[in-house]
Amino acid sequence: RDLHSFPTRRSSDLNAATWLFKPATAYRVRPGSDQGTPVPLDEPVANNPPTGAVLDYFLRDASKTPIKMEIFDAVGTLVRRFSSDDVLSTTKPDDLKFSPFWIKEPQPLSAAAGMHRFVWDLHYAFPDDVRTSFYGPFPPTAVPGNYTVKLTVNNTTISQPLIVKMDPRVKTSQADLAKMFEAEQRLAGRLGELSFALRQAHQLKTTIAARKKEAGSNAKITEALSTLDEKIADLAGPETAADFDMGFLALPGEKAITLRDALAATTALLGVVGGSDSAPTTDAVVNMEKWDSTTKALLDQWKSLWEQDRGRVNVLLQKAKANAL
Repeated sequence: RDLHSFPTRRSSDLNAATWLFKPATAYRVRPGSDQGTPVPLDEPVANNPPTGAVLDYFLRDASKTPIKMEIFDAVGTLVRRFSSDDVLSTTKPDDLKFSPFWIKEPQPLSAAAGMHRFVWDLHYAFPDDVRTSFYGPFPPTAVPGNYTVKLTVNNTTISQPLIVKMDPRVKTSQADLAKMFEAEQRLAGRLGELSFALRQAHQLKTTIAARKKEAGSNAKITEALSTLDEKIADLAGPETAADFDMGFLALPGEKAITLRDALAATTALLGVVGGSDSAPTTDAVVNMEKWDSTTKALLDQWKSLWEQDRGRVNVLLQKAKANAL
């Protein structure tokens, strides 16, 4: 283990049930993006250091309740929260073009007794409904600055300061990094809104199919359900996943744009903005503004469908003493 951790623990603290070591300065360094052939398994290699902030902690006894690790920025805003009872997503082998052996899956926060190491990758969290894969999208990256790490075990919280610095090879100003972060946050927020709307659309279409079967020979209800189903399909778009290629960086044109189109465009834009440690380019800003306006209009349409069109159909179902949508 890194020796920097051990001098931070005083002799008077040796009997403490829980201890969070003061972390070393973390450097915002981009992981290698080479997608070439991995090193053969029989080739002797050493482990690379973790990418992100290395957080070491000690538990004298196993915790009977979930423990949590939280990171706050300089003004006290929560950046990330981890818990030992988090359900972590794993990479699907079918999503990869190579053996999953080479993938390092995220490790959970451990509540077992002993010394533990947890690595925060310096990324914020996406909204809950955003789907990700090994290839992205990736959430916003923390701006260099001062942070606070808090470890909570059995209602006892220990805090330590954390300093995040920029890769010394990168000369981008703090102001430009802040612009990059603001753009990433904005796009990530839109991804969350679009993903939530599409989840609602999928659930609503599933419920409509069930209500159609229950409606039997009631033609009025069947017609109303079919009309609503068609409106959802037109607004949401085909359920086949859209390709997140550079084609979606084109400005929205005259053709009808769906929620899935907006999701693909926003995903692609997030990849461009987060693809380099610099302020967004003029082209990226123009695309963001155009797609943001289009996305807002789509989300307003979806809200109207969810509240008004769905509401009218629910009135018919209620009169027929049927289950609502």
